[in-house]
Amino acid sequence: MADNLLDEGYSNISLLELSPTAIQATEDRLADQSDKVSFYNENILDFETDTQYDLWHDRAVFHFLTDEKEQQTYIKKLNQYLKPKGFFVLATFAPTGPKQCSDLNIVQYDTDKITPLLGNNFTLIKTTTETHPHPNGSTQDFNYFLFQKH
Repeated sequence: MADNLLDEGYSNISLLELSPTAIQATEDRLADQSDKVSFYNENILDFETDTQYDLWHDRAVFHFLTDEKEQQTYIKKLNQYLKPKGFFVLATFAPTGPKQCSDLNIVQYDTDKITPLLGNNFTLIKTTTETHPHPNGSTQDFNYFLFQKH
């Protein structure tokens, strides 16, 4: 995604990733544009920054947070670092999707489950379901949610 944002002329891009291998692969892929991205190799639950963002995109992190305390920590950071009127794009496994990923338990979300978790500070704008191909040949249903912060 960072590639596409850079191609569209966006700046102030931060990429937070738990895997150092994935960070390195992205830096290598971006080549001479990698200096335009701030890379953070850490857990979102430990993330701290002075930066606020217009867009927060979560591609399959939140659904791995199965503990209520971890979910609330994530939401606190989302509220702290997303600017007012900023957008939050969230991709999670749908209720028709798997109950585990990479042998880890996940939480499946639909509109009725995710909206109350975020609280009154966000308005749901759109929900889309996508069937995502898995490397083993099966498919997995994802829900994408677009929220705007008040």
